[in-house]
Amino acid sequence: RMVEYGSDLGVEAILISGDLFDTDRIFGATAAAIKNSIAGHPEICFYYLQGNHDHGCFRKMFASLPENLKLFGGNWTCFPMDRQLENGRKIVISGIEIPSNAKVEQENKLSVEGSLFVEGSLSMESRLSLDEKDINIVMLHGQIVDSHSQNGTASDLIHLPDLKNKGIDYLALGHIHSYRLEALDGRGKYCYPGCLEGRGFDEVGEKGFVVVDIEEKTGDITTEFVPFAYRTIYQVEVDVTGCDTNTQMEERIRESLAVSRYSPKSLISLELVGELYPEVEKNLDYLEKIASSGFYFLRIKDRTTFRIKEEDYLYDASLKGEFVRKVLEDENLSEEDKSMIIRYGILALRGEEL
Repeated sequence: RMVEYGSDLGVEAILISGDLFDTDRIFGATAAAIKNSIAGHPEICFYYLQGNHDHGCFRKMFASLPENLKLFGGNWTCFPMDRQLENGRKIVISGIEIPSNAKVEQENKLSVEGSLFVEGSLSMESRLSLDEKDINIVMLHGQIVDSHSQNGTASDLIHLPDLKNKGIDYLALGHIHSYRLEALDGRGKYCYPGCLEGRGFDEVGEKGFVVVDIEEKTGDITTEFVPFAYRTIYQVEVDVTGCDTNTQMEERIRESLAVSRYSPKSLISLELVGELYPEVEKNLDYLEKIASSGFYFLRIKDRTTFRIKEEDYLYDASLKGEFVRKVLEDENLSEEDKSMIIRYGILALRGEEL
């Protein structure tokens, strides 16, 4: 769908900065579909720089690849685009694939002083040489850091300070699945477009791609994030403090979802928060069934805590009161464990399912 969008818009290039795939074993039909999508749009040039999850599997599956697909390797590669701007300036797309962890570790073992490790990873940015008269677009895949001393594996770190004042106009990054656009230096900017679709409840919010427009006369670059995911994943907190019944919690949930006005195609992770008394009626299966009727998928996670006042049970001459006092007096239990034990104990005394 993104390729069709680009074709309708008249884009000249599509940049894929890694992790097109997520495994070294992909279905032949999947690879063929992507290859056919690229070959079926010869008016667009595709620039594909492999990420740490790609494993080179796409190249291995075909004896030949479409002519409009440009690939990168372990050295800096530059592709001047066919069309120049009105003032004669060229648009140049450059990139380098950072070696995998395994390869870096193997090379490091072969070098007594680790020079291959340094040359292959830490000095990668400093080896980039660009013509400042050109419009320079640079593609990289990895996690940006501000210092060589920051934690991380050598294969996934991009040292941002080493890329400043290099003549970069737009740094197209891959690896992070959320949209991020910031200034690189006085001239350029860097951008993570994120992924096209959220793949799990750890990837919430709008997902899509970035359209980069280069002004014909001045070479000025403008960008636009295009939300494009068919389904959007949301994480919603609902405070149920003070609720005594399922019905009251249901009302809180409905109010929260109504205010947000999420699309029926959405996937919702709804988290109950707040404090409840241990005796409160709470049926998560019921609440989930009621709340999920208006969405493609909805799940409920219970993050509530229990409000237990010792004075409420101090003079309670019942089995429940004695049980609660025993638990509260146990110094070997954490406050969280005490709350959970009391909750289950009260349910058990009432004959309810745990």
